[in-house]
Amino acid sequence: MSLLVTGAGRGIGSAIVALAQARGETVIAHDVSAESLARIPAGVRTLTGDLTDPVQLDRVVKLAEQVGVTAVLAAHGVTGAIAFDDLEEQASRRVMRINCSSIIRMTRELWPHLARVQGAVVIVASQAALRPERENSIDCASKWALLYWAQAVGDVARGDGFAIRVLCPGRTDSAMLLEANRRIARTPSLSAGDYARATTQAIPLKRYASVDEIASAALLLAGPPGAALPRILAVTGGEVFS
Repeated sequence: MSLLVTGAGRGIGSAIVALAQARGETVIAHDVSAESLARIPAGVRTLTGDLTDPVQLDRVVKLAEQVGVTAVLAAHGVTGAIAFDDLEEQASRRVMRINCSSIIRMTRELWPHLARVQGAVVIVASQAALRPERENSIDCASKWALLYWAQAVGDVARGDGFAIRVLCPGRTDSAMLLEANRRIARTPSLSAGDYARATTQAIPLKRYASVDEIASAALLLAGPPGAALPRILAVTGGEVFS
């Protein structure tokens, strides 16, 4: 496979790049800035830019077409863990624009190419797309919108010869989750550590997933459109089911 991985500078995206390279895949790693890609392994082609900017998105699309990318793994996003009382319109728009609209736009721009190569798009969403979460309303909204958009256009994509699949990770040991925990645990009586312990107990597996486990699931979903793979895969340790 030849892969385009967005959000490649950290967390799940970085783990996808490392695992794909270890398997001998050709990888283009994209993130918003060069600094975020500083730890990308040698031999991986990198590209930077803001995917909400049409000019920058066009650069990504053209490179993907030139390289002959067969799978796009959209792992970029920002945390939306903002208390409802603190949620302002500007923050809401930013979360929706990055977490949802940019992925929809990227998929639409790459649609003709993906149809030609009979490829796949794997959207790394979240278990927040599958259930409401307290103090995480705008993140839930962005991931829910993305999930249901993918379901709505999935049959059209399949008819055109490529697959759109959605991965919904549960709580994953990453910098983004730690930041979300810190934001949610804002009360004097609840520390980020207390919140992490409480949420861990709610997971039947009794632990957070590793980024490597989620990366493995993402690459599984990057298989060809004819493969017997789920359109939605929840990897949550049993906490949430699709």
